Amino acid sequence: MRSAIVRTLFAGLGLLSRVAFAQSVPLTQDSYVLPGAAGNYGIQQTINVGGPNAFQALAQFDLSTLPAGTTAANVSKATLVLYVKTVTAAGTINVSAANGSWTENGVNGNNAPVAGAAVASGVSVSSAGGYLYLDVTNAVKSWITTPISNNGFIITPNDGVVTAAFDSKESQTTSHAAELWITLGSQGPTGATGATGPTGAASSVAGPTGATGATGATGPTGAASSVAGPTGPTGPTGAKGATGSQGVSGATGSVGAAGATGASGPAGPTGAAGGAILTVGSTLSSPLANGATISGTSVLYVVNCNSSAPSVVTLPAATTTGQQILLVCTISDFSSQGLEAKTAGSDTLFDYGASTTGTQTAQYYAIQAISDGNHHWFIISD
Repeated sequence: MRSAIVRTLFAGLGLLSRVAFAQSVPLTQDSYVLPGAAGNYGIQQTINVGGPNAFQALAQFDLSTLPAGTTAANVSKATLVLYVKTVTAAGTINVSAANGSWTENGVNGNNAPVAGAAVASGVSVSSAGGYLYLDVTNAVKSWITTPISNNGFIITPNDGVVTAAFDSKESQTTSHAAELWITLGSQGPTGATGATGPTGAASSVAGPTGATGATGATGPTGAASSVAGPTGPTGPTGAKGATGSQGVSGATGSVGAAGATGASGPAGPTGAAGGAILTVGSTLSSPLANGATISGTSVLYVVNCNSSAPSVVTLPAATTTGQQILLVCTISDFSSQGLEAKTAGSDTLFDYGASTTGTQTAQYYAIQAISDGNHHWFIISD
């Protein structure tokens, strides 16, 4: 009988060691702000949310009154309780963790913290004279783990419609300030291990097989054997390795023997007839001096070339199609500076593909040019 009573007593104590209890922690400060305005409302009897001014409310609680050694794991639930004083327009609110510090008598719409992590969103507020019960367990656990992050709650309008007021700690009428209830699950310390009881009598019935134990540590390597063991089966082929980098280029091989000459291709079409080439028998003008401008219609001009600097001759306007001019230097001393041809006005001179306007060609000892009649001279020989 006594042992039964003792077992019942210890069973009762075991239940008591695991009982959960709730406590309310102090509300240290509350206020509300008008975003963008410098006014402080820390002494008001309500904390307002929403309305045309989009008021935002703040409330902070002191968690240091929890039992010493309380950790986040001890918290089974935390509930924020708000008393709805008035509702001018029904709607919804959001409750978040405030992301910065503030003081009741110093906070305003210019320095208030903004909403941090969401705690409860879209909470309906429809009538006055009742309470809102909001689950804020995760926020409280976070604050217990990192006390410096406890900046309290910020309550903001969610839908742009709601206009409501909640009792503050300064309320002198209904006096239902915000509360924070924290439910702790208490676990008593583990008792000392009892003495080992006597070994029971052997049973003829085998008990069930126990679970397989953990693998033991690897033993030391045995001594080498002089007898080779049988060869194991060939393992599966491994996956193909990555392609290696390209090797260096090999040396260039010797030139092969020349191939046989291919058959001649078909003859191409006959090209268009080109302009006449000036000859020694062409009309010869009087010798030109350095810097002269050609104005006549002669086609062959002899130029008295300098031996110390290029002799420059300006071509006439290229307005006659097919007009040709041949300039020949009077000296053949290759130490002289030779001839240069220059265009007049806006004419363009094409010196083997390179075009210039109003500038000089390279130096030659004979220059043959032809006009297209459209202000273009072309060097065709030099």
